[in-house]
Amino acid sequence: MIQVPRGLSKGIQLDSITRGLGEKISIHIAEAAKFASEGGITIRQHVPIFTHWKFYKNKKNKEHVQNYLDKLSTQFNIDTCNPVVENACLDMLKSGQRQMRYRLKKQYFNGVPASAVRIKSPVKCMIDDQWRELVKEWSTSDHKEKCIKNKSNRGEVQLQQRTGSRCYISHAYVAAAMETIVSESGQEGQQPMSPTEVVSQVLPKSSTFLQNVGIKFGNKSRNGGASALQMQQLQAQLDAEKQESAGLKDQLDTIKLQAQESEAKLSEQTLEIDILNKKQEETNALLRQLLSFSHGQSNTP
Repeated sequence: MIQVPRGLSKGIQLDSITRGLGEKISIHIAEAAKFASEGGITIRQHVPIFTHWKFYKNKKNKEHVQNYLDKLSTQFNIDTCNPVVENACLDMLKSGQRQMRYRLKKQYFNGVPASAVRIKSPVKCMIDDQWRELVKEWSTSDHKEKCIKNKSNRGEVQLQQRTGSRCYISHAYVAAAMETIVSESGQEGQQPMSPTEVVSQVLPKSSTFLQNVGIKFGNKSRNGGASALQMQQLQAQLDAEKQESAGLKDQLDTIKLQAQESEAKLSEQTLEIDILNKKQEETNALLRQLLSFSHGQSNTP
């Protein structure tokens, strides 16, 4: 039987949606990343893990799928009755439960003696019977042969993926950070940093990307230069803040001194006014006495 190769993808469904909307579909990266993150949390905390995706389609297990959709609809403004939205949520559930099954096997089954394998569920979202079904599936000879074959196939891959499992928005943030470092190094009048130096500043210490492309670092710290540069920048920022706070303190002391001088002048002026008022009262009393004395003499025969 001759196998006919698959033709080029035409994107017919996307074209039909675009024509129906009359414009291109707008993609909101941050919202989509948050939606995927919350969907994964819901799977880990509320959805039991079965041995295969087909068991989620059984009538007795439909409640778990509906519970998953209900929790997403309470957290996001989505219409789970829409087939397109429902299929997107189910696709996320399908990949999430497969990844969760892999993590459970890696943590609680791989490398563990058969006598030491747990008989009770290690997660709250699964009952003991569901966990034992998983262990039973992993213990079969067919499953073990399949795992060995998959491991052998993975070993034959020559060009391994090096970007990790991060989402697009994480890579976008890293790219923006590297562009910012390049632009700042050129504006300061210094010699622009090399791409290797820029990447070494942004990548975490646990990353092996630079070593994979042939760049070797010392055993003590492969990011020593970047760390020293960051320490210098932080120290310069700290010194600038100290100078600024010292200047503000001097200004505050000057204002306090001026306020004290103003209060002293005000108290002196108040004292002078009191003295003048007393003198005025004494003068008025003397005038009244003189007037009364002169009036008494004028009435004498």
